[in-house]
Amino acid sequence: MLSRFPKDPSFRSAIRTTASSAVFNNRGTKSQVARNGRPLDRADTRASSFVGCILFVSFSVAVLGCTGRRSAKPVEVDLAKDTLTRVLDHWKQGGAMTDFRKQSPEIVIQEVEWSNGRQLLDYELVGGAQALDGNWFCEVELKLGSADGKRVSNKKVTY
Repeated sequence: MLSRFPKDPSFRSAIRTTASSAVFNNRGTKSQVARNGRPLDRADTRASSFVGCILFVSFSVAVLGCTGRRSAKPVEVDLAKDTLTRVLDHWKQGGAMTDFRKQSPEIVIQEVEWSNGRQLLDYELVGGAQALDGNWFCEVELKLGSADGKRVSNKKVTY
């Protein structure tokens, strides 16, 4: 009677369908099966989820990035100039850079000479200032004293 089962076409299709849709792992539980008939483990599904997520994010960034160039809000030149002179005057009076972080709106200052303890003895706004998008660029001539006050040097910078 066993010899008849392999010849029965419905039995073969039942075996084929069962083999391609479910596989039992070593714990006796059903696992997902890939199209190639190999069982999927969690690492495979996580990897495919991760790749899908990366592709979605990449596509979203590409679409959002291609929506056209946005220009920054034009700079308020008078406000920029007043802020620069206020900051330089504060340095000249011996103040700390961090004092401006406590204000509202906050001003973040990054000046290497000031960070290194150099003293600002004097300054002068020189050359033509230029407003470009949301930034204002101005050349400034600095007269700097060393931290110990023994040496004086001039330096031209652009803020």
